Amino acid sequence: VVKLRWDDICVKRHLCVLLLGSCMTTYAKYDDRSAYVKYEDRADENGNVLYGLDKELADKAKAKLSANPKMEQDARSWIEELLHEKLGDGSLQEVLKDGSVLCQVVNAIRPNTIPKIAKSMMPFKQMENIAAYLEACSKLGVPAYDLFQTVALYENKDMLAVLTNIHSLGRVAQRIGFTGPTLGAKLADANKREFTEEQMQAATAAPTLVVSGSHGGATQAQMIDYSKNIVKVT
Repeated sequence: VVKLRWDDICVKRHLCVLLLGSCMTTYAKYDDRSAYVKYEDRADENGNVLYGLDKELADKAKAKLSANPKMEQDARSWIEELLHEKLGDGSLQEVLKDGSVLCQVVNAIRPNTIPKIAKSMMPFKQMENIAAYLEACSKLGVPAYDLFQTVALYENKDMLAVLTNIHSLGRVAQRIGFTGPTLGAKLADANKREFTEEQMQAATAAPTLVVSGSHGGATQAQMIDYSKNIVKVT
């Protein structure tokens, strides 16, 4: 049996107390309960939880949408006037989510563009409607940068992109000859210039300022101000 001296026991006990205190301090430092967010507080209205860059982008898109409420109001009014019916009391995202209304919009602009519109409540059928609408937009001439991802509407990821697309469709509709309700300004038509062979040759032979430098051969001769010169009288 090893006999320990009382001094040794006191020293070891003191070391244990110090080590325990250090551990408690470290735990308290990193156990900042205020840094944690509950799932319910972080989830959006659809139950999706966003982190990092996705959350930052979603917050920016939501802020831009909130800053321009007229954009959504104009889109809703245009669709209602186009289809001759009210869209209901829900949000525009809820009304457009199944894609059927958007398909009707395209068919109102150009009939039979989308011959079959699914009325099913199944998610993949509703997303097929949205995909058919986006394909129809491309055929009508909506630029690729004004299209949106299916989840942007169906999962309410980026409603701003959806509204941008609808406004773009309204502008394109006017350009292709649609005479119904309008949304936004009409897109400018291409103004292609035609030049004769003589004009092309004259432009080729015209002197340029490339070899003269940026100043085009200009100098500062006779541009010096002598009015403040001191004249010495002898």
